[in-house]
Amino acid sequence: MSVLGGLLDKIRGKRQERFTSTAEQYDDCVHKLASGQEVDLDHLAGLLDDLDKSDGDLESDVEAKQRRIEARSELDRLAEVSKQIPAKEAELLKLNDEITAYVAARKPKIQSLSEELKMLRLEVDRRGYLEHDLLNVGVPLALAQRRQALKLRQDDLFRKQEEYRNRTESAIRVVDAARVRLEDTKLRLSRATIPYDIEAIRGEAESLERRIAAYSDQIAAWAPLKAEIAAEQAAFHQESNEINRALMTP
Repeated sequence: MSVLGGLLDKIRGKRQERFTSTAEQYDDCVHKLASGQEVDLDHLAGLLDDLDKSDGDLESDVEAKQRRIEARSELDRLAEVSKQIPAKEAELLKLNDEITAYVAARKPKIQSLSEELKMLRLEVDRRGYLEHDLLNVGVPLALAQRRQALKLRQDDLFRKQEEYRNRTESAIRVVDAARVRLEDTKLRLSRATIPYDIEAIRGEAESLERRIAAYSDQIAAWAPLKAEIAAEQAAFHQESNEINRALMTP
């Protein structure tokens, strides 16, 4: 090897050592900046020149270092969190075992109660048949006569209800429809601004009000029948309840 060749090798080694040292110093400055520590700005500027780095490169390197620091910190935290998992898993397994054991111990009692409940419900369901017998089998003559009379009253009540419905149903529909139209007409009247429109809408509202009053009078004319029906319904239900209570006694 020539003298010049050996010299060049030594120069390359020195330059590599110098570059490595400069890079390590730069990395140390970046770490300090990312950690919020102060650095020698003149020294840092020299390092940037030596490494041919821009201000943007420095900013990017600091941000990357901060991400690495945060990642390391989070990994350390998660490592501590992971240490809690075995104990929690063991506790959960223990609780599940306790629940399984409890259910197994109580299962015979649960099955027994379920069977008892089923039998009780079947027993209680017979109540309907027994009530039917009391209401319909061997009914005392006096109660049978009262029930027959009540049936005739019920037929008369149905007839009156049908008559009231026939007399008033049409008028009630007219009044309900007219009231809906009147509300709409009043709304239109509140928004009208042209005198001609106001007068026309007001006339329409007055016509609807007269219509409502006329048909309401027709409905009111049958108010006595409605009151009579209500009174008879109350008396009917009272008599029916009294008969049924009496029939519940043998």
